[in-house]
Amino acid sequence: MLNIKEKDILQFLIKNKERFVTSKELAEYLSCSDRTVRNVLKLIEKTMIIQGVRLISKQGQGYQIFFENQGAYQEFRQTYELEEDYTKTAVSKGDDRLVFILNKLLFEQVPVLFDDLADELYVSRSTLSHDFRKIRVMLSEYNLSIESRANKGVYVSGEERDKRRFIINYFLENQFFKTIHCYVKFNFFDQTVPLEEFARIVLDECQEANLKLSDFVLQNLVVHIALSVIRLKSGFEIKNIDCQMTDDAIERKVAQRILSKVREVTNQEFPVQEIDYITLHLLAKSQQCQKNQKNISEEVLKKSLFKTFQNLGLDDMYNFSSDFQLIEGLITHLMTLQVRLESRITLNNPLVDEIKQNYSDIFFMTREILANMDKFLEWTISDDEVAYVSLHFLAAMERSKESTKFNILAICATGFGAAQMLRNRLETEFGKRVEVVDVIGYYELNQEKLKGIDFIVSAIDLSNLYFQIPVFKVSVFLKSDEMEMIRKAMD
Repeated sequence: MLNIKEKDILQFLIKNKERFVTSKELAEYLSCSDRTVRNVLKLIEKTMIIQGVRLISKQGQGYQIFFENQGAYQEFRQTYELEEDYTKTAVSKGDDRLVFILNKLLFEQVPVLFDDLADELYVSRSTLSHDFRKIRVMLSEYNLSIESRANKGVYVSGEERDKRRFIINYFLENQFFKTIHCYVKFNFFDQTVPLEEFARIVLDECQEANLKLSDFVLQNLVVHIALSVIRLKSGFEIKNIDCQMTDDAIERKVAQRILSKVREVTNQEFPVQEIDYITLHLLAKSQQCQKNQKNISEEVLKKSLFKTFQNLGLDDMYNFSSDFQLIEGLITHLMTLQVRLESRITLNNPLVDEIKQNYSDIFFMTREILANMDKFLEWTISDDEVAYVSLHFLAAMERSKESTKFNILAICATGFGAAQMLRNRLETEFGKRVEVVDVIGYYELNQEKLKGIDFIVSAIDLSNLYFQIPVFKVSVFLKSDEMEMIRKAMD
């Protein structure tokens, strides 16, 4: 039987089975040394007896677990008593799995078979049934239900207007503004740009025309439209697209209707070139542009992206490969980018100067990623395009900050009132980013109190003591310069 540490390592490898994981990453995850991880992995490799399962190790890349089929995976899980709903896992678990299932049910126009879905997600029928119970509750608030029928599989039943209402509320208001668009909206867009209204227009027109659309394609389209409004208002010239598109193509007709409705909302006139750009977005998923006959494989692109993250050491720093929203958004964007490059389409970006000036590190990191991806080695990618891709990484880092909660120990010399004031100021200013574990006096400080603490915020001078974690000397009123000092440390 495996011990807890061995199980933790296997669970982490399973969660990241699409890529190699370094011993350093595992060591940081488990709070142990590299040497311990390597010794445990050697032991696991020696005792791995299940056919169809391999632990692959590559010098300079790390470790990867490989399953030949679903049967091998299930046997492996049962043999080593590994739980499917593991508390430390994130990708393809919990909320991400619900997003994946709902995306299939509401956006993909193909039968969704229960057993196929279980295989695709590497979960048992009972785990999937538990997920569907949650989904039924969510849908019931919109007069929608989950039904099943022979040869049709499981599907969402209800009025079309209720389905659209759910999509807007769940994928856009809940998911949409937690990802790239929340960051873009509040940092770059004029507050009068109605992103939600653009999303409704795109969704209505695409579904009316029976065009297959994922939530990530929908989001990218909305950002493109919002940026085009800014671009036109700022006097940017939109260049012609060197790509053959027929006027009677359904995608072009949908693009015309989308921009017609956007014009009604914004009073902004759009040139014919903008119709071409929207058409290109709609065509990119199906690859129908005549000058782009190559079959772009999402899986190949994803592997190239993971490989680049590893080669550049970015997974060690940011763990990008485990960010489901980042990867899906990037793949959708990069597929469209490849169409533009092959069609020799140039795209101006009104945000490029601001991104280069204020987020130069992210901009140059993005440029290096694109320059090292196999799919883009033959192309020279403009700063405008690099800046667009940078937005995805900016949003990922913002999400990471928001999801990282720092445990604070506050120390106060005076009475209860001052202690509560310091606690309240910390919680008010830093919100969900911090957990004030305790507020104590100087003489209560000991090693037990420091367990699990990320940093100390003290209203008294502690310079005579040594700590292995950061200490911030503040007043109980927490002045603006003191807050900025703490904020920089968290960032």
